[in-house]
Amino acid sequence: MSPLGVLVLGFRRSQSLWNVLESLRRQGALSFTHVWVDGVAHAGELREQVQAVRALAGEFPVAHWYNCNGRLGIEKLMLDGLRAMAGKYQHIIVLEDDCFPTADAVQVFREQLLDIEQDPSFFSVYGSHFGVEGGASRFARFQGWGWATTRDKLLPVLEQLNALFLMDEPTYLAWTSTALTAVMIAQLDVTLERNVVNVLRRQFSWDSATTLVSASLGMGHRPTPRRVIYNCGAGEGSGHFKGDTNRYRAPPWNMIGVEEAWQYFHRPLAIEHQGREYFGEDDLDRALRPYLRDLACGLFVELPAFDGLLRSNTLALERCGWRGILVEPVADLATVCQLNRPLAQVVWAACGESSLRGGEDARSLAERDALPCRPSGTTRDVGDTLDPSGSRYPPEQFSAPVKTLSEILDACKLPQVDFLSLRTAGNQQEVLNGIDWNRHAPRWILLEEAAAPGPFASVIRAGYTLAGVLNDSPAKRAWLFERPA
Repeated sequence: MSPLGVLVLGFRRSQSLWNVLESLRRQGALSFTHVWVDGVAHAGELREQVQAVRALAGEFPVAHWYNCNGRLGIEKLMLDGLRAMAGKYQHIIVLEDDCFPTADAVQVFREQLLDIEQDPSFFSVYGSHFGVEGGASRFARFQGWGWATTRDKLLPVLEQLNALFLMDEPTYLAWTSTALTAVMIAQLDVTLERNVVNVLRRQFSWDSATTLVSASLGMGHRPTPRRVIYNCGAGEGSGHFKGDTNRYRAPPWNMIGVEEAWQYFHRPLAIEHQGREYFGEDDLDRALRPYLRDLACGLFVELPAFDGLLRSNTLALERCGWRGILVEPVADLATVCQLNRPLAQVVWAACGESSLRGGEDARSLAERDALPCRPSGTTRDVGDTLDPSGSRYPPEQFSAPVKTLSEILDACKLPQVDFLSLRTAGNQQEVLNGIDWNRHAPRWILLEEAAAPGPFASVIRAGYTLAGVLNDSPAKRAWLFERPA
């Protein structure tokens, strides 16, 4: 019997499943992860979506990948998967394909399972919090969005779940009517709009039945010390959570958009960024989209990157499948940027036309007017970008290793760039001079706050033409250049 296994259930959401499996890969958990994918039977309209899910098997070397031919539905898929995992593992983590685990989710579940293993009052640990517990360490309502239990606790509950699943609906509803005593209802009716009692009175549902069975056995459920699962199943592709997705961002659902998942990998996303689709200043990244729409999964470079979120011209692209490099010369901002943008390669460096050798640093006074910094000698809070009066902080003195952009691209093994976002103030020409145009010429270059004829002349000599003026206000100017294929 192996100590820990992860059960992942897949349906028709390939992007969501990719997020879950990539997170598990980064946690070193793929070797004990089992993926169960539902089938389509004769539902031909689902075939393309399911095939996209199954194609991920070649990308993620999990312990086992189970492709079902029949269209089992979540009830049977879950029960079959749990039965198989109970035959192999002592501790079991269960994730559906819309349950995104944070960077430490596996470790947190592991620690919590060891803590409750000998405690008969707990059935499970759950990682997607209701937000209504009020700090309670024990909760009567089972939460199926990312949970874990032990084999010994699971087997008696699973035995009853299987028996209930095999009942015809009238028999099942008669059983729940008897089991739902006034005392039991008082325990279970605790999550506002997610009323498990109503579901139990209407139909069989594996998670609602688990709530009732575990409560009948005197077992409750423990939330993880901090949230480690983010459900991103709301939206048009959802079977239950369609319509006003903002409603599902609030307790007790606390859901996020699938495109946001990686901004929660290391820590919760700040409230001012939640639910946003575009991040560029004056929606500059929105203005870019018509030009870049023919590149479904391109490669980008953005410098400076700041914290990776504020005024980013590339985050919206990354959420659509793009990947790339973020260059940031301020060391602590580069560290924060890596937390905010785990899918990107973050490089701490200042770009120039030639690199300094021998480990030397360049010390310069940065006119960081796109992300104002705190005065010298104070502690920077990267969440604060302006002082209370709304004015900018003075330029900041900092040191960083100087590298050419081509050296960075070689080190990151990025031979081709589709889009370069360059907003450095005062040294755009130096950055452009550090590009080997024969090997690394981007297809698109966005220059912000450029002053002709310097950078303009440089990119034009390299074969670029002006594709559009995306922002020509007195406060902010941006020009997009294209290099014909």
